[in-house]
Amino acid sequence: EKAWMHSLEKVMLAEEVPAANPIQCGNYRDLSLFGAKEYAREVLEKLQRKYL
Repeated sequence: EKAWMHSLEKVMLAEEVPAANPIQCGNYRDLSLFGAKEYAREVLEKLQRKYL
């Protein structure tokens, strides 16, 4: 659980999506830093309620 929470905290601190360009990711237009942070926040809150 702690590894998951640590990873989600790192997502919430990210300033860019890694490899979000046409050379490294064919679906780069579908990547959303805002969406990733929102999802990480939601999951982290649930994990914290369950395990802390």
